[in-house]
Amino acid sequence: MVDVAFKSQKSEVIADLLHAWTLGYSLYIPLGTCTEYLVCLHDLVPFSSRLRRLVTRSVELISREGFEG
Repeated sequence: MVDVAFKSQKSEVIADLLHAWTLGYSLYIPLGTCTEYLVCLHDLVPFSSRLRRLVTRSVELISREGFEG
């Protein structure tokens, strides 16, 4: 599901996925998968204000250790 959402390149689809993930459904979405997509996300879609907030929240949840690789 993560692949489908990010590959859609649709701001609202990605925002919906990140919203679900930040609400506590992270048990079903591996951190590494989201990290890889978040790093490249700026190349894929225009950022709505909602997506920008959710990306920021996702980065906070992953923390610095998740991005070191």
